[in-house]
Amino acid sequence: MVNYKAALLFAIPAVSAVFLTRKFLIPAIPETIAQLGKFTLHKDMAIMVFFAILMLIASVNMIKTKKETKPKQKAEKESSVTNYTYF
Repeated sequence: MVNYKAALLFAIPAVSAVFLTRKFLIPAIPETIAQLGKFTLHKDMAIMVFFAILMLIASVNMIKTKKETKPKQKAEKESSVTNYTYF
């Protein structure tokens, strides 16, 4: 089953963020970012390096262990996550 309210809650901001980024942010980045001797860092490579670093940071945050929480706090956290009311 698809929760359409949850899908819209995430889809609308995601689509608008992608649209605004592609419309305004990407064209504002110059084609050549840096040049060191024969090496030239172009916009496409800079974007790929940025996302690679972002993915590494996300993976490290997912892998590292979390501190144990008290059972009461853990139960409250689980119940608050599962009982969201959209709209």
